[in-house]
Amino acid sequence: MQLINKFMALALLLAPLALAAPTNDASPAGAVSAASIVGTVSVDDPSTLGCKPGAYACRCGWGGKECWLEVCNALGRWQTSANCRDRSSPNGPETCRNGPNDTAYCI
Repeated sequence: MQLINKFMALALLLAPLALAAPTNDASPAGAVSAASIVGTVSVDDPSTLGCKPGAYACRCGWGGKECWLEVCNALGRWQTSANCRDRSSPNGPETCRNGPNDTAYCI
């Protein structure tokens, strides 16, 4: 009797995993392929320029005090990774730096 109870508990525990598994012919919900965004990228937007996935970059707002780090995602698009401390003035020194081998860091 205890073995059956343990087996049923295990089956109930693993059931959500089996139900959530994707099928061979369907994409996961919310998945975006690189092919689906071709032609939808604005050339004027610097955040959409191609980049090497895994690369980091220091960015500071032009005419503002904010500085942040961006990382290149798997689709080759920049996205915010971390916020650095604010500059003392809009013309003050940047509070992040680009390092070697596509790294960046806050200072």
